Amino acid sequence: MAFWGDLLALTSAFMGTVYYFIGQHSRQSLSSMTYTLALYAFCTGFSALYVLSKGYALTGYPAADWLRFIGTAIIPTLLGQSVVNWLLKWLKATTVSVGMLSETFAAVVFGYLLFDEKVSIFQLAGGGFIIFGIVIYLRNERKETEKQLSRKPDSFREVAE
Repeated sequence: MAFWGDLLALTSAFMGTVYYFIGQHSRQSLSSMTYTLALYAFCTGFSALYVLSKGYALTGYPAADWLRFIGTAIIPTLLGQSVVNWLLKWLKATTVSVGMLSETFAAVVFGYLLFDEKVSIFQLAGGGFIIFGIVIYLRNERKETEKQLSRKPDSFREVAE
């Protein structure tokens, strides 16, 4: 059973990588709105086909469930994933995906602050490692960017020489 979970995790990581690189490439020529609408339309259609193929109902849920559905659509999707899609035009896909690692630690912090969730020492330690790793990556990325910028010619004359 553990092998199946590992396989699903690797598949998920691979698909996430593909998603970020397609997004980075697509966002060079598409506006954030166009890309996001196309992406969400595809995902909605795929999800609807899956639900229908399994015979699940699309209607008949209580009003409280519909509020949860709408909240899930608005907060993490429109306010979260749409920002990620926007960033893919301006930052490397690797940088965006590394930044997304902070999401799990942020969930722990928000759970503590908003819902009085208990935080274990393991969650704090894991969050610390995640944030530390992100800081190391961003510092190295900054150094690499500064190095590349210093190699660019300052004027047209240097290009001609």
